[in-house]
Amino acid sequence: MLGPSSGLDLVAELRSRSDIPIIVLTVRGSEDDKVRGLEAGADDYLVKPFGHRELVARIRAHLRRARTDGGQDADRVILRTGPLTLDVAQHAAEKEGRSLNLTATEFRLLHYLMDRASTVVPTGALLKDVWGYNDPSAREVLRVTLYRLRHKLEDDPSVPRLLHTVPGVGVMLKPESNEPAAESAVS
Repeated sequence: MLGPSSGLDLVAELRSRSDIPIIVLTVRGSEDDKVRGLEAGADDYLVKPFGHRELVARIRAHLRRARTDGGQDADRVILRTGPLTLDVAQHAAEKEGRSLNLTATEFRLLHYLMDRASTVVPTGALLKDVWGYNDPSAREVLRVTLYRLRHKLEDDPSVPRLLHTVPGVGVMLKPESNEPAAESAVS
């Protein structure tokens, strides 16, 4: 009931890309619906209405199982974008094998941008998801952090090749290109 595609299509697509736990939350409660959902790749199927405590308990159970099934490296996520490597579990960042000394906030920002590499991330989303602010007046905090991060990532911060600002929209991290970004301030 998601429009042109179904929730089962989404489950199958997610399952083809990842082993993350998938819990279907739906109003469709027939045995056939449940079987189709589980066969599409869902790990669990919960019919509305349901108790929030039950949902939280099921989420915790699936996360516990995912951690133990995956062994020691289940929480290990290593992201790569161009010359950058980010090891989330070790809280380590490198550029071309050279360690980057990032603050906790710079690390969170870089992690967020690397998860969305080559995509313009709106300024409001950065403030909300990285800092937890829902206040557009907090843009100065983002601007200063981007300035510091750009100085740690770029060979020449005045000619950005990795961390690009799209004036009036947001920020994009993408593999190095030959074309410098037009501007290096957050709009």
